[in-house]
Amino acid sequence: MADEATAPAPPARRASARVARKRGTDADEDVKAPKQARTEPPAKEPKSSESRSAGPLKVGDALPSLELVDQSEERVRIADLKKVVIFTYPRAQCFRDAYDDWKKAGYEVYGLSSDSPKSQTTWSKKHSLPYRLLCDPKRELIGALTGTRSSTKRS
Repeated sequence: MADEATAPAPPARRASARVARKRGTDADEDVKAPKQARTEPPAKEPKSSESRSAGPLKVGDALPSLELVDQSEERVRIADLKKVVIFTYPRAQCFRDAYDDWKKAGYEVYGLSSDSPKSQTTWSKKHSLPYRLLCDPKRELIGALTGTRSSTKRS
């Protein structure tokens, strides 16, 4: 019987979330190679975030100076946003259901995805979403908010 030290290592694979749930593990536990090995080099950070440490923005940090479009292709200057809730999917219905409460508290609500405006419009209509959906195809704001541009962390 060969011991583990001499057995060849299996190739690096990530189990799907469904397989991980069946095993009772987290899908990320199956990752053998670091995620950075599979990503492109990060683009230069926006000036508004150069003074902060690496990683995702924290409550109170300045938003990066960039411009995105929403599902209607209207421009949104991110650094100009004040008192906002920005979330990535799949929390769309949760924020839809609590939208009135957020508005009463004085917040604007934005969904954020790397999808196209057309895709965002379809999603918005299908789920009757009352707020704007930001399109971030270069994943610039997604990277600033989550700390990675390689994948969207659901939040």
